[in-house]
Amino acid sequence: MQRARATAEAERAVIAIFHATTKPLSRSAGRSSVAAAAYRAGVKLEDHRTAMVFDFTRRSGVMSADIVAPDDAAEFASDRTSLWNAAEQAEKRKDSRTAREWIVALPAELDAEQRTDLARDFARELVKRYGVAADVAIHAPSRGGNDRNYHAHILCTTRVVSGDKLGEKSELELSDSKRKTLGLVPAADEISTLRERWAALANAVLEKAGTAARIDHRSLAAQQADAFERGDLPEALALDREPQRHVGVHATHLDRRSGAVVSERGQTRERAVAAAHRAAYSAAKRSPILIDAQRAAALELVRAEVGPVWVGNDPAPANDASGWVASDPNRAESDPVAAESTLHAAAGGSTRVDSDPHEEASMIQWHERPRPVADLESEIGRLSRGLEARLDEAIPDRRRAREAVAVAKWRDASVRDAQELIAAGEAEIKHWDRQHRWQSLLDRVGIRQDSERRTLSASLAEWRAALEEAQTQAARAKSEARTLVSAVQERDRVERPAIEAADAVEAAEVPSLQRELDKAKAKAFESAQETHLQERAQAQQTSQTEAAPVPKVALNQERVAAFERRRVDRAGPEHSYQVEFDRAARVGLLVWDNIAVRGTAAALIHNTPGQCRAALAACWPGNPARVDDLVEEGRAQRVVDQVREVIETGAEPLTVEGEQLMALVAGQDDAAARTAVGENLKSYLLALASDPGLRPEQESDRPAPRPS
Repeated sequence: MQRARATAEAERAVIAIFHATTKPLSRSAGRSSVAAAAYRAGVKLEDHRTAMVFDFTRRSGVMSADIVAPDDAAEFASDRTSLWNAAEQAEKRKDSRTAREWIVALPAELDAEQRTDLARDFARELVKRYGVAADVAIHAPSRGGNDRNYHAHILCTTRVVSGDKLGEKSELELSDSKRKTLGLVPAADEISTLRERWAALANAVLEKAGTAARIDHRSLAAQQADAFERGDLPEALALDREPQRHVGVHATHLDRRSGAVVSERGQTRERAVAAAHRAAYSAAKRSPILIDAQRAAALELVRAEVGPVWVGNDPAPANDASGWVASDPNRAESDPVAAESTLHAAAGGSTRVDSDPHEEASMIQWHERPRPVADLESEIGRLSRGLEARLDEAIPDRRRAREAVAVAKWRDASVRDAQELIAAGEAEIKHWDRQHRWQSLLDRVGIRQDSERRTLSASLAEWRAALEEAQTQAARAKSEARTLVSAVQERDRVERPAIEAADAVEAAEVPSLQRELDKAKAKAFESAQETHLQERAQAQQTSQTEAAPVPKVALNQERVAAFERRRVDRAGPEHSYQVEFDRAARVGLLVWDNIAVRGTAAALIHNTPGQCRAALAACWPGNPARVDDLVEEGRAQRVVDQVREVIETGAEPLTVEGEQLMALVAGQDDAAARTAVGENLKSYLLALASDPGLRPEQESDRPAPRPS
């Protein structure tokens, strides 16, 4: 029970890790500096004030833990138990600050010794600056976290080490009003100065290590402003993103227990990381586009304020500045483009330095041409292929590694099978020996060999030989799998960030392409509708010239009027029939058979075929004898619609029957596919129901039944 309370108190002390620079450890929150020091250093300490023992010797991840004290400090400052008990005893108030913690991220590009030296150098500067003692604990990345997350916890006393005791509060712990009377800057500015000093120390070590990585203590806005001042547009664009938030211990534990990022802080962090990857990946592409856009804006400004000045005899449009050259010699000296154009004109060359505006206009019109639906669908499929597919493309050994792992597992299973056979053979021989004791004895001493026992022994010897062979092959397969997996993991670690960035950037393009695809499909539908209307008009003209007129289908006008007045629209299948009628009326294609078939297909999402049959017989204005046939066509159309929905999502069938059904629907229009499916409807319905790959997750594109 005492150990449990100690662990809980230490965990409460860990809550304010990230906020340590602005929220020190204090007793008011139930935090003990002795518990915090024991947890961070992974040692066992006793708090003399509360008589509690904090034992964290079993925790992992602590790479080193050292105390840095002033040169003139007494021996107690170098002992962890004495130091932090002295820090607890020096405070009298229940809300006293007993320690201040600094958490610094150690660059993963450095080795262990360099990271340790860097953390200790920063701790020495804190000790020298404020006269306090610092407990430096360096932690390795957690097993379930980022493998680059090396960091150090620097736990400092809030009081100055004075001889053999802790004296007054250090300068950093004083209030801003007290600091002002002493001529000191506010504590927030002091912390900013220390952050800048940490960045300088870390960058010096990184430069000495020969790596190009650097850290910057400033905000993203300040870094972006500096990049703009330097004229580094790609860097400025890469910094155009939201800052990442610290997830915190509670949200991290929640995500790790869930096996997925479910916390709000974790999801916000993931979105920020993805935005950073997209910004870094697209900065190089966006910068020339923005430069061109600004160049065009500058050109428009010149046209409006200065006007065109032409050199030579070639006439030019009054508002065209594509061949504009300044006649001012001062501008020619300051503008290399103008100077080059002036020299070129003086040499007898043409002063037109840009392309023909008509040619540019034709190029713009060419880019605005709508792309075909098939090309858009292919492009969306390529951009939406997913991160795993991209990794497989970039690292071909990933597939080989998966195959090697599968082979190793199969070899292990073969070894287990052989071991089971041997165990069964040995058990069978033992059973035979118990049943035939005299024959077994004679066989073992070599006086008389029994044929049955000899057969059992021979089989057992064969199985043992097979086991040795299986073990050899399993060892070889495991070695090959380990080699491949190790190589793949190394390449994955190196190449994954760039591939994730590319995936995020291309995935961001999918919505715009999807909108373009929707527009292209709508335009194709309008074109097909116009063609259908023209063909229909031509057919009507042809039918009028024929001698025998084609008899019209007699419709029930009362039911037609009910559809027109929206009297059919109520809960159940009737709602789907009304929706299909309204859609056909809007486009001017009132084909009652199609309304019945497509309405039945939509109604089958939430209703049975029997309900659709009864509703159609009650509201359809056509021949009642055709109701059964139309419902069957609607069932076939529903199968076609489901398969088309699956095709659009990019899913794949998992059975041979599912592949045949998808191939049948994908290569034909709705009418032909419906006819083909209707010829063997029951088998196709069974294939659709038994193939998990052909089950759409949601039915959002069909009208739902209205509430009664």
